[in-house]
Amino acid sequence: MEKILFDKEKLTPAVKALGQYERGEKIKSVIPLGGGGFGLTYRLAYADGTTEIIKVFKTSGMLQSESEALRLLRQASPLKVPEVYYTREADEKFPLDAMAMEHIDGICAKDLPLFLSAKKRAHIAGTIADALAEIHKTTAGKYGYIGKTERFGTWREFYQNILTDTYTRFKIFCKQNENGLNGKITALPEAGIQNLGYILADEPENPCLVHGDLWIGNIMADKKTCEPSGILDPLNSMWGDGEFDLFPLNAPQRKNFKLYETYKEKFAASERVDLKTALYYLANEVLCRLQSGGWSRGGGNAFYRTLIKRLETQYKKHNIKFSN
Repeated sequence: MEKILFDKEKLTPAVKALGQYERGEKIKSVIPLGGGGFGLTYRLAYADGTTEIIKVFKTSGMLQSESEALRLLRQASPLKVPEVYYTREADEKFPLDAMAMEHIDGICAKDLPLFLSAKKRAHIAGTIADALAEIHKTTAGKYGYIGKTERFGTWREFYQNILTDTYTRFKIFCKQNENGLNGKITALPEAGIQNLGYILADEPENPCLVHGDLWIGNIMADKKTCEPSGILDPLNSMWGDGEFDLFPLNAPQRKNFKLYETYKEKFAASERVDLKTALYYLANEVLCRLQSGGWSRGGGNAFYRTLIKRLETQYKKHNIKFSN
């Protein structure tokens, strides 16, 4: 079959055909839900009254890692995680990797009403923090990405590998895609590599299950009660440092929920958690930029400036030298 253009409207007929082929049930509707640099999602409603989500992946390898992460998270999380119904690698009938999964009712937590009371916001934040802490109780023997075979004996060894690989690739990317922020986006994490022993001085006791992208946009909530109801879209999930999951809680969107602050208040955080999560955040967004092949992830330059400023502030606090 001819290669399908990765466009949500143009992909809709192909997704419908895939659902029909796999289920053998008449489809009443296919509704594009959204997506980003890595995939697009669709809600399919069948004639028998059931619904499911089909996600198609733009980036090679994401199908295997995300489907495995969802299965692990579903076992570990007190909040609902979608069940994976089936996966399908690209072939001559459907030339994109695809995954069908359970549809979780509700609304995205970032779209919760702005007028929620401080007490209600604190309750929501506490529920999310408790769920994340429970997920982190699932541990493994060695560090490494879920869906990949390479493993490391220490978190520092694994993270240094991530950081070094990311910035080796990023320098090549910068030569082909000039931007005014490239200098600082390169210089700051390079200083992080040079000072990684200090930044990661508090090694985690065990590699734990890490979602990798648990910001408020990947949390579902009940439309009526506003209670958190589900967790979606793991990304670059790993057996790693549990505090790696804290940087998405500190995303600029809906800061009034105080997710990051709530987690640190409820659970013991390492002494340099603000420093290392600032490094995690900027470096992770660069990695995502490389994986998706686009600059605009997260709102473009303004978003990256926020992350740069956050890391600069932490470096100055800890007397870490970096190039301006």
